Amino acid sequence: MYVGDDPIKLRDEIWYKQQELDRQKERLAGMQARCQHSWTEPRYDPIVTPGYEAGDEPGTMGVDYIPKHWVPQQEAPRWTRTCKRCGLEQETTRTKEDVRKVPVFQA
Repeated sequence: MYVGDDPIKLRDEIWYKQQELDRQKERLAGMQARCQHSWTEPRYDPIVTPGYEAGDEPGTMGVDYIPKHWVPQQEAPRWTRTCKRCGLEQETTRTKEDVRKVPVFQA
C-alpha cells in the first residue's frame, strides 16, 4: 500500500501494521511458552551505573545544602541465558549459595 502524502492513509497503514505486529508477538509468545527450552550457559552481564557528580551548585546555600561530591560507579550482578531453540532470553539478579564437598585423594 503506497501512502504518499495522505495522512489518513498513513494513519490507517500504521494501525494495520500495529495489529500485525501484535499478532506476531502473540504467536511468538505462544511458541516460546510451548518450547522445551535448551538453555545456553549463563553469562555474567552486570548492570553498570556509571559514576556521577552530585550536590548543589556553589552559592545555593540553604538549610538542606549538599556540597558537590562524586558518586562512584556501581555494579549490580546479573546473569543472562538464552534458549537455543526459540531465542527466549532470561535475566536474573538472584543467586543462592551452593556449597559442595569434593573428595580429595592422596597421591
